[in-house]
Amino acid sequence: KMDVLFDYQIFCSQYIGGISRYFYELLKHLPDEKVKVKFPLAFSNNYYLKKRDVSSHFALLPHLNLKIRNKTMQSINEYCVNRVLKSQQFDLFHPTYYQTYYLDNGLLKSKPLVLTVHDMTHERFMKGDEIILAKKKLMRRADRIIAISQHTKKDILKYINVPEERISVVYHGQDSTVTHNISRPRNIPGTDYILYVGSRNGYKNFEILARAFSQLVEKNRFLNLICTGEAFTKDEYALFDQLKIKEFVYAQMVTDEELRWLYKNALLFVFPSLYEGFGFPILEAFSMACPVVLSNASCFPEIAGNAAAYFDPMDVDSIVQSIESVVEDEEKRKVLVQLGTERLSLFTWNNTARETANVYKALI
Repeated sequence: KMDVLFDYQIFCSQYIGGISRYFYELLKHLPDEKVKVKFPLAFSNNYYLKKRDVSSHFALLPHLNLKIRNKTMQSINEYCVNRVLKSQQFDLFHPTYYQTYYLDNGLLKSKPLVLTVHDMTHERFMKGDEIILAKKKLMRRADRIIAISQHTKKDILKYINVPEERISVVYHGQDSTVTHNISRPRNIPGTDYILYVGSRNGYKNFEILARAFSQLVEKNRFLNLICTGEAFTKDEYALFDQLKIKEFVYAQMVTDEELRWLYKNALLFVFPSLYEGFGFPILEAFSMACPVVLSNASCFPEIAGNAAAYFDPMDVDSIVQSIESVVEDEEKRKVLVQLGTERLSLFTWNNTARETANVYKALI
């Protein structure tokens, strides 16, 4: 057996999302690979840890978004990790995000460091971000970098000078056991809808999708666009007014159970993003038998293969044609669902854990 140390970072900074989901699934599945994970966590309000099946932490004022609370949680959790680092009672360290406190205080010493890099979004789109320097420092120190797709590996090599043999590609999984647990969200229109999941800023390319959707609505007045996530901004409402689609678009925060219902009942799931490290929602859509229509950019063709309809994300007409070809053809929707179900078997958390354990074993 080997002892691997995880830290608190992502479980303090993220309530819900792809990275904390990934580390939660590793915590759950690595023991099956004879990897014992040390996870010294005192406080977290993270959604995935609520069941306390992988940790014995406490929640701290979960309903208040307080800077002082977050600082307190971080300080105490960092103290807990530093105690284990000082003891050196572990074989390898796999931090959950890009802070460098353990390099700055010299406590890691000569133990192997594994770093998962989820994407190079900061390097590509947020040039002045302070994370970039920290990430660079960690990637250069890491004994092994896990990239979550070949596309992410290619980007790491483009932006950071590290030897290629130090990068291993390990895909995410999708938990197929949760699909039965669904519930209908409130305030959902009773007619046909296209589903959009996640944030809508910048490189997510939502504005071009809205323009394409305005053309679709002209032909089909029963069509709606449902977005999960934050409420629309003033700028978005101004755009909807200009495009005359205000009464056809909805945004709301949903639980996992409600999100599954939305996938299950959507005409299709659309992902117009210009850049992702992996694209979790693709697997979520596959698992709920939802047809997938994707931008042909980034890692999408690598993850979805032949199980999606594709479009040029910078071309409104291309988006309109792709969506129409799926909305108007029931047979095509059935074929995409079937191919998606087959594709899903390539992405399991058991595989992710096994391949991650192999990365660890190669270093010890």
